[in-house]
Amino acid sequence: MKISHHDNGRFNLSCTREELAILSNALNNIPQAVSESDYSSLIGASKAEVEKVLDLLCAALSAD
Repeated sequence: MKISHHDNGRFNLSCTREELAILSNALNNIPQAVSESDYSSLIGASKAEVEKVLDLLCAALSAD
């Protein structure tokens, strides 16, 4: 995996399909591992925000 940072607070991520799947699986499985009240503090985002990111990851994985 290669991550490059830009001055505007954005990042470019270059990774393999397997690395992208790891990220997707982690985000997908966290809700089952933690309580609802711990979720936002653990992840640093709401479930709705995480679901948007997860949808993007899943779309990228299904594009092959």
